[in-house]
Amino acid sequence: MQEVLNRNVFFVKEHVGMFKAANNYDIYAPETGSIILQCREERLGILTKIFRFTKYKRMTPFNIQIKTPTGEPVVRVSR
Repeated sequence: MQEVLNRNVFFVKEHVGMFKAANNYDIYAPETGSIILQCREERLGILTKIFRFTKYKRMTPFNIQIKTPTGEPVVRVSR
């Protein structure tokens, strides 16, 4: 298990964008303000991107990968 997951408090900041279909987040350590994890949804199909802008957004699949800043995978969450 990754040492970074033993923390009790995280600060999560979402990447904002006007027409973005992917979910992207940075997770910071509140004590230092440094990035400890990066959450990215890197591979989205074209149909998923289209449906993300409709009322069917909640039914679209997702594949979020949580990695350390060095690129080491920690967790993958998918539907």
